[in-house]
Amino acid sequence: MPPISRAHRIKEQGARIARAAAAALLLTCLAFQDADAGAETLFQKLSGDWTGWGWIELTSGDRERIRCQLAYELRGTGNETALSLRCAGASYNLDGSADFINEDGRISGSWQEKFYNAKGEVSGRATSNYMTLLLKGETVKAGLSLTSSDKCRHSMSISPNGVEFKKIIISLKRC
Repeated sequence: MPPISRAHRIKEQGARIARAAAAALLLTCLAFQDADAGAETLFQKLSGDWTGWGWIELTSGDRERIRCQLAYELRGTGNETALSLRCAGASYNLDGSADFINEDGRISGSWQEKFYNAKGEVSGRATSNYMTLLLKGETVKAGLSLTSSDKCRHSMSISPNGVEFKKIIISLKRC
């Protein structure tokens, strides 16, 4: 058997290091995948009853303070939720509901608002602590963003078109 050259030994050693690095990377990815599988989804984190205060900003620039109640009802395996939002102020009331499905961070569903007799489709994106949605109806279109800082607090911002107000900001708590 001929002697193994130094270049050949270095090449074999490099191949072993590359295989070990690939195996370590694969194990790391699997560990994070398992950690994510056990992680709480945004819908699971939000599930339950919330109360809070906020304001409606009118197209004139005036603001009106509102008191809100919000409930998320978790459905299925944690990737579906029903939302019910009621807000009341001196001049304005909101009574909305929605059903959302989260499929790998893509949100879809439907919504309706009783006082303004509006309804439509929902689409958007979600992470474990943030959701940004587009609500489209025949007469109303709105952007909705939601941020959850922990299990006790979250905030919601709604920016509609086609109604007399231009923004709704709500801070909610439950602990």
